Amino acid sequence: MSNWERNYKAGRREVMRWLTGYGIRLTKVDDLGMSKDADGWEHFAFTMHVENWRGAQTTGYAFPYRQGTAHTKQPDLVDIMSALLSDASCALDRSFDEFCSDFGYDDDSRKAEQLYRDILANNAKLAKLFRTTDIASILRNYEPLREKAGL
Repeated sequence: MSNWERNYKAGRREVMRWLTGYGIRLTKVDDLGMSKDADGWEHFAFTMHVENWRGAQTTGYAFPYRQGTAHTKQPDLVDIMSALLSDASCALDRSFDEFCSDFGYDDDSRKAEQLYRDILANNAKLAKLFRTTDIASILRNYEPLREKAGL
């Protein structure tokens, strides 16, 4: 096993411990099979069911997840949460116009607006999942782990 592979696996274990510390776990994966977007991108589609089991009440949400055809393994909790947290940072403290400008979208695009709204909706779910109103602090805590794992 190469050093990169060892570091990657160790980093993923650290991310998993971090998520577990928050009480977050993957409860179910719905494999929706191969799909094709309107723009022609072929991918595997999943619905990932994630919950926070800590505290008096379990909080759970379903998140859509897509991965390219080169990926051969089913996604796990680290994959889905890494994608959601990465997306969260794209809309954090950004207006729609800033989002478009920063990521090269046309601010007249309905597709861009829907993407922005989807990220905001997922951010609201993430805040409830992590039981915080401060997603920025979650992202600050996650970032060093993400870099270490190479995610």
